Amino acid sequence: MANRFSNGAYVIDVASSGSTVAGNGASVLNPEGVSLLVTHAIADLIGATSSSAASVTVGFSSAAASTATTLLFDTLTSSAAGVFSNASSGNAGTGGVPAALWSSGGYLTVTLNTAHTTSFNMNLVVEYEPRST
Repeated sequence: MANRFSNGAYVIDVASSGSTVAGNGASVLNPEGVSLLVTHAIADLIGATSSSAASVTVGFSSAAASTATTLLFDTLTSSAAGVFSNASSGNAGTGGVPAALWSSGGYLTVTLNTAHTTSFNMNLVVEYEPRST
C-alpha cells in the first residue's frame, strides 16, 4: 500500500530497502504544505525484523536523507510484531516530548539500523493538526 489518510491519521508504509543511509525506511514530505502539530506517532510493526538489536528512529528534518530523533529514538523493534508509541517514555524522541512540529516544507524520516532484514514491514501512524497562525 502507499502512504494514505485513514480515520483522521496519516499512515506511512515503512519497509527495509537494504540500504544503510539515513531515511532508508521512509522519507515523506509534509503532505499538507502547512506547519503541522504532530500529537501522536505509533509504529505498528507487522513484519519480521531481526534476532539482533534492531531499532528504528523517527523524526523531522529539512532534508529527505536525514536521521532525526524528534518522535521515536532508537526504539527497539527486534520482536516479530509489536506496537510502539512516542507517548511511552521508553520510545519518546529527543527530550521525551510527546508532540512535535512538522514544518511546512519538512520531511518525516524513518531510519532503520543495519540489523533490520529485508522482510521488515511497519506502518507508522501519525496524528496531527494544522498549526494555527
